[in-house]
Amino acid sequence: MTFRKIAKTQSAKTQSAKTQSAKTQSAKTQSAALALRSLVVSSLVLGAAAWGPRVHAAEQIFLNYQGSEVSVGRQELESFTETGILPESIQDLLGTDAQVPAAIRTLLIQEIRVPKFLDRFLDSATGEFALGQLDDAISSTTGKTEKDLLDLKSAVNLAAVDSKISFMELVRKYPQRTVRVNLTNLEGTYNRVSDFVERVAPALEIAKGFLADIICDCNTAAAPRGNSYASAQSSDAASCDQTVQAASQPQPVQSRPLAQNPSETLPSLRQLEQ
Repeated sequence: MTFRKIAKTQSAKTQSAKTQSAKTQSAKTQSAALALRSLVVSSLVLGAAAWGPRVHAAEQIFLNYQGSEVSVGRQELESFTETGILPESIQDLLGTDAQVPAAIRTLLIQEIRVPKFLDRFLDSATGEFALGQLDDAISSTTGKTEKDLLDLKSAVNLAAVDSKISFMELVRKYPQRTVRVNLTNLEGTYNRVSDFVERVAPALEIAKGFLADIICDCNTAAAPRGNSYASAQSSDAASCDQTVQAASQPQPVQSRPLAQNPSETLPSLRQLEQ
């Protein structure tokens, strides 16, 4: 009896040890699984952040004027446009003539009205022409590429929430860390873009519709049988579209004097430079 009791006791201890070991192993497995799951989730989040679209506001602005260039922070340029107080770095760039900074400040904050259906406008030939003009004044620091025009297009869309844009708003919304502003071209760009968007582009749209009505005779009331007419009609429509598009392509516009604030009478930059 004594030996049997001892054997039973020993067997019970062994079984208890095995059970405890199994529980410990199960706990370790669950802990490892949770750690792996957390690692996978973290990797996915970091991957999405790395590969997803990143939108930045321009923080460093390279100002170019008559071949010279300085780098300023966006807050410095913001302060200048809001208060008129000229930072030393910009003063060195523009020179001692007090009228030049005043004209530059006016150009930076002067607004241009844009079409209400901006997305459709920017995707058209006239919109691409306007973007090309804006790119003469505000552009990427990496060069002029298709991506840079897309960045400028994004800035225009973001800035035009009130159907108006200004050069300063485009700088704020430009989706890169750095942006270049050509102050020498600022006045000419403003005049060309404002003239084109506010006067020429609407006239082109009206002319395009008018030409379409005159050139394209789409009267199909007496359509003959067979496929020959359908082919001819398709060919005529394609030719019609090409003719209308060619006739409505934007042409260079003449600059007009900058619309100044009635309380200010500022000469143009070109006059000041003479």
